[in-house]
Amino acid sequence: MWYFCIEKEKESLMKNRCLIKSLIIALLCFVFTTVQAFSKIPEPAVAVKKVNAKAFRLYVKTLDHQATVEIKNQFGELLLTEVLAKGYIYRKTYDISDLPGEIYYVKVSDPHSTKEFAVFQDSVRLLVDEEITTKDSE
Repeated sequence: MWYFCIEKEKESLMKNRCLIKSLIIALLCFVFTTVQAFSKIPEPAVAVKKVNAKAFRLYVKTLDHQATVEIKNQFGELLLTEVLAKGYIYRKTYDISDLPGEIYYVKVSDPHSTKEFAVFQDSVRLLVDEEITTKDSE
């Protein structure tokens, strides 16, 4: 009888060990995928906000690379180009009251991503948000 009880305890202990190992492996997988997800922060971090009907504000945070800002009107004419140095946070208000047209396109790009916004008199819409993958970055 004692032998049977000892064998049952060993079997139960082995099941608990397997369960603990499975939980540890699952936890490690969760931590690894979470770290991977948060390490892929889009670069540059960009936002465009309307100030009023005649102005908008551009926010850009560059981390590892310089970024280029292009502003075009609704006819595709380039109105402004700026190069932003890496490692800075930019906040700039653009007064568009003297510019022709009603729709403006703001494109911010670096070697790894591009974001493009359409700026209307009353709103802003994200048009393009893409990562550029190269053989070197893979």
